[in-house]
Amino acid sequence: MNEGRVRGEKQERPEEQEATEVMIDGQLILLTGGDEDYLRKVASYINGKLSELKQGRQYSRRNSNYRKLMLWLNLADDYMKEKAVSERLRREAETHEAEVYTLKREIVEKRLELEKADSRLKQEQAQEDALKKRVDEMQKRIAELEKEIDEFLSK
Repeated sequence: MNEGRVRGEKQERPEEQEATEVMIDGQLILLTGGDEDYLRKVASYINGKLSELKQGRQYSRRNSNYRKLMLWLNLADDYMKEKAVSERLRREAETHEAEVYTLKREIVEKRLELEKADSRLKQEQAQEDALKKRVDEMQKRIAELEKEIDEFLSK
């Protein structure tokens, strides 16, 4: 957001920049360098802060320098609190990001383990099927041999 000007003051500004008129503490001010909605929200926030300060008895009795200083201190206080929240949220996001990375890595590892186990299971099933077939063949051969023995003994 660029510097603004109080309505009626002359200010050089490029023609391509749109100015937004906002009311701050009863003064109409032209602001440039930002989205109109954003600039209006900023003005509204400042007006809200001024309104809060004006509710205190001592504020209105002080000189304009003191009132400006109180506004600046309140704005800086809000900024610092929000900055601390933002920093905490950033750290939490980094922690969560690391946790997500770890969980994704674990998922990949578990999938690999599952694929290996599935492959082993298929191999074991193939071996079991081959052994069953071999047992069936042997049982048939035993039955044939028993039949031959019975035929040989009956002669």
